[in-house]
Amino acid sequence: MKERVFADTNILIYHFTKEAVKYEVTNAIITDPLVELVTSSKVLSEFANICLRKKLVKNKKELKAHIEAISGLFTVVGLSMEDIIAAVDIQERYKISFYDSLIVANALQAGCKKIYTEDLHHGTNIEKKMKIINPFR
Repeated sequence: MKERVFADTNILIYHFTKEAVKYEVTNAIITDPLVELVTSSKVLSEFANICLRKKLVKNKKELKAHIEAISGLFTVVGLSMEDIIAAVDIQERYKISFYDSLIVANALQAGCKKIYTEDLHHGTNIEKKMKIINPFR
């Protein structure tokens, strides 16, 4: 059985913009046959916003193609009311931003064992169920 891992926005950005060294790391994650990749609609919206704002895509057609590719490679989960309520407690307990706590709550709800991100403290164990991993360390 594959291990479920959650990918944050920066993983998607580095992969689809093919940023040299970081692309190699993200490609290894995305092509790992032992991993079931999970992300969220929140992460996808952040990805789209960053791509448009920073002009990381040539046009909206390219952005749509990236989003479709992500939906083919990842299980995409939405935010539930339970995630939002859990995020309030996670924010307080782990002293992270509310938006990051939404990602953590979403990943926990999705049954992920790891979150790959640059934005949270590497090595943090969340609820004794999930570990934060910065794959670029």
